[in-house]
Amino acid sequence: MFDGVYLLFAEDGVNVVDEDGHPNLQYVYGKFWLNNHAHIMQGNDIVSTEYLYLALKESIVIHLVTGAAQPKINQENMSTIPIIVPPQIVMQQFNQKICLIFNYKKLKETENIELIRLQSLLLAKMRQ
Repeated sequence: MFDGVYLLFAEDGVNVVDEDGHPNLQYVYGKFWLNNHAHIMQGNDIVSTEYLYLALKESIVIHLVTGAAQPKINQENMSTIPIIVPPQIVMQQFNQKICLIFNYKKLKETENIELIRLQSLLLAKMRQ
């Protein structure tokens, strides 16, 4: 069980990369369970999870996929993906701004989930 902000990087399967060779990533938050078909990542004091998501989303990783019948990206190959890290002051400024944007996105997603729940509730009451 995980609780927090994480980045999931698909480990195996036909959707390990998209049609352009970028990794299949998910930015997740809150409480969740994780199976063994994804690598879990999290930022640190220098590189936020949001920066990591955006940087990896633009990376071409098709050359790291192994396996013929079951495509796979292992942790060793993942560790070779180059990530450009700007100077600390630039990264701090970026993290402040990008975290505001991602927090707004999370707020709107939460609001949408609540609106869908309310819609279902109201529709059910109207059918009664």
